Amino acid sequence: MATRNKPLTEDTNLDIKIDEDTATDVPEESPPWHTLKYVKVFFLSGVWFLSTYYMMKSSEDNDHERLIALPPNIDYQFPLKKNNKDLYGVAIEAPFDKFHSYNSSKPSIIIQAKRYYFEYNHTVREMKNLSDEWNLNLVPQEQRDHAELIYKKKILEFEPDPDKIDIRCEEFLQIRSTNMVEGTTLHIRLDDNPIDRKLGITCAIIVLIFLYVLIIWEIINQSFAAILASTLALGILAGIHERPSLMTIMGWIDVETFLLLFSMMILVAVLTETGIFDYSAVVAFRVSKGKVWPLIATLCFTAECMSALLDNVTLMLLCTPVVIRLCEVKSLDPVPLLICMIMFSNVGGVGTPVGDPPNVIISTNAYIAARDVNFFTFTMHMIPVLLIASIQTYIQLRFIYRAYGKSPPNLIQDAAELLHDIKMWAQAAKRINPISFEENLVSKAMANRAGDLKKKLDSGQSLLRSQEAKNFENTLKELKEQYPIRNKVLLVKSTIVFIFVISLFFLHSIPHFHHLSLGWASLLGALLLLIIADKRDMEALLVRVEWSTLLFFASLIMLMEALTELGLIATIGELVIKAILIVRPEHQMAFGLFIILWVTALASAFLNNIPVATMMVKIIIVLSEDSQLDIPVQPMVWAVVMGACFGGNGTLIGASANVVASGIAEQHGYKFNFMTFFRVGFAVMLGNLIIATCYLMISHIVFQWH
Repeated sequence: MATRNKPLTEDTNLDIKIDEDTATDVPEESPPWHTLKYVKVFFLSGVWFLSTYYMMKSSEDNDHERLIALPPNIDYQFPLKKNNKDLYGVAIEAPFDKFHSYNSSKPSIIIQAKRYYFEYNHTVREMKNLSDEWNLNLVPQEQRDHAELIYKKKILEFEPDPDKIDIRCEEFLQIRSTNMVEGTTLHIRLDDNPIDRKLGITCAIIVLIFLYVLIIWEIINQSFAAILASTLALGILAGIHERPSLMTIMGWIDVETFLLLFSMMILVAVLTETGIFDYSAVVAFRVSKGKVWPLIATLCFTAECMSALLDNVTLMLLCTPVVIRLCEVKSLDPVPLLICMIMFSNVGGVGTPVGDPPNVIISTNAYIAARDVNFFTFTMHMIPVLLIASIQTYIQLRFIYRAYGKSPPNLIQDAAELLHDIKMWAQAAKRINPISFEENLVSKAMANRAGDLKKKLDSGQSLLRSQEAKNFENTLKELKEQYPIRNKVLLVKSTIVFIFVISLFFLHSIPHFHHLSLGWASLLGALLLLIIADKRDMEALLVRVEWSTLLFFASLIMLMEALTELGLIATIGELVIKAILIVRPEHQMAFGLFIILWVTALASAFLNNIPVATMMVKIIIVLSEDSQLDIPVQPMVWAVVMGACFGGNGTLIGASANVVASGIAEQHGYKFNFMTFFRVGFAVMLGNLIIATCYLMISHIVFQWH
């Protein structure tokens, strides 16, 4: 009968180290490591001190807000506070036209900074324009009462003026309305001390490097690293007088995504009690007849098909426990198989508008949806590249993991089994909060068990065992006896709820049936299951929620929004536009698709594909309306979709599914770090991008399929 162990790859040796966080009986640290520990604590304390100091020193919301009733065809001026910079930040909220580029013949407002020089008798001696005009179209008057308020932000750059120190001058912001029959209301926010672009980008790059150093070298836990990096970014914003309010920070967090993740984690936790994941592992073992690569191919291609129809975050929540249990009963290391499934889920997410969160962001944009980007068009353009990329991904992963599944020596299997057991016992001991006397005894017993296992590993007693080889039929029979369905009634209830939730997911992609969001659908399903299952021990259920994964998501989103405020995302977009404009007109479309695809993918890999997709949507709208360019919208949309989904394979934080699978695996005692994923994922991503580039060039440059 297969034992629950974690065999290592063929390059593994028996020099197994137990980290101080997973074992109790740890040898004393050597002097160099002892010194590095204090260096780490000192450095991280310094980061915390700087962030705390600037947050205490800076107040929230330094902006000056005004609500203006702008009459038709009349100039409105109000004074600007003088500062030591040649910059002034202006944010405005109004019913702007977001579907078309600026047209001077339509109702519009023009914003410009001016400086007036006065004589001693207060008459105007001279007037100078300090900035270029900022032109914004409004929606037509008949649509204005029901139009959406659009938020626009711009840094007005003043031209250097040696007379600025003249005490008889004043600076004004002029708002001029044109072609308007009736007035409108504007919400204006002024920032007299905006972020200097170069300084902001430098600080953003430093924060990113700081985050990657912490994660790649595993200096601290990745969730804690994201929290610390986001705190540092907020501290930098406070230090340059741009500290956001707590309400603004809470607005950055996508509650919808967290509602989806939390609810699906509750559903999976209840479903685990039925034993369905263990039983599914046995079924997969039977279908593959115990052979490793047929099993991997079946699981990965099934996950890919499901990912095209189901959000890949939800998919990994459901599939990760099955894969882990399957690998345990087959004496395989789950990490390579989990990485393969992550790769295929990200590739499969390309297929439909609901397959990946970036697809939802792109396909639901009103401007893009108005350009015939619907469910059918999206799927028809993505299926060919999905099929080709699937074959390429499988071949590449088969080569990378060509030694996977070959039986390692029993000696190494037994050592790995003990190592896994030590981690799980120590982890269980730490999760118990020893409030009562009985809980304290249980915690000590678990800690002692971990210590005993480590002594057993060190002494080498367990390495003398060998397992008797068993044929497939006997192993399958024993697995069926060991892993049956434990609670059939609860399984039926859970299945009904899951069918209800997934049905709502599909309805969400159909027009006129999308009023119930994915987050609400999953939450209602979780509540229904808790009611009909009559769950009373909520504390035990909440322990199974991946709180560290949720914290990592929240911190990562806060970090990306802070980097956006520092100007990093906008700078990437501007560089993309400038790069396309320098190419000769006849080559602009080919070069534009190429650079959009690769910039989206590389940025997604290192910045997470959700904020990058949001940024790239804005860029392709600007490019499609630029009179100097002749690039259709649809090919650029496909380039962004492929770049965001394939780029998610690049690093561990590139896509949401990666983080979810990593968090669940770590909770089960199987941890894979940033570099383990990067060595495989980045190579696969490059292969995906080469396929996508060829596909875009052939379909849209050669055959012009748009």
